[in-house]
Amino acid sequence: MGSAVVVFAGGRTLAGDNVSEVIKNDPQSVGLPAGTDPAGLQTTLGSLWNQVVDSRYDTLSARASGAVFVAVVVLVVALLARKGALWTRVLGFLFAFGTLILHALIVSDQSPTSVTAFSLLALAGALVCLVTAWLPGINQYAKDLKVQRI
Repeated sequence: MGSAVVVFAGGRTLAGDNVSEVIKNDPQSVGLPAGTDPAGLQTTLGSLWNQVVDSRYDTLSARASGAVFVAVVVLVVALLARKGALWTRVLGFLFAFGTLILHALIVSDQSPTSVTAFSLLALAGALVCLVTAWLPGINQYAKDLKVQRI
């Protein structure tokens, strides 16, 4: 969720800075010769540069939107899981796995540093969800709640 806030708050400026940073640090990763100057490239490309930045922003915002969706679903499922129902653990596990995949994609794709930092936190949280959903104590908690309801 934090990475989404950073992306939406930073907007196209963040995307432009990200494109410039990638070109400056590793131009060969985007098919440019070593030593390419982002400022010179921006001047040379003109309106094409804006298309590159727009494309990068679209990618960042799509991933941020996905992260918001998955975060909200995981939060809702976590709140519903207080009753220990098996279906909430299964659903939470599946969406935590989705979170893991989404944020692994974000971390592996030369994202801005702040976005990567929040995605690493989300990865850690997803791993915690994946592990804790099936701990033996959770099964006992569900059984105890069932006995209390009877």
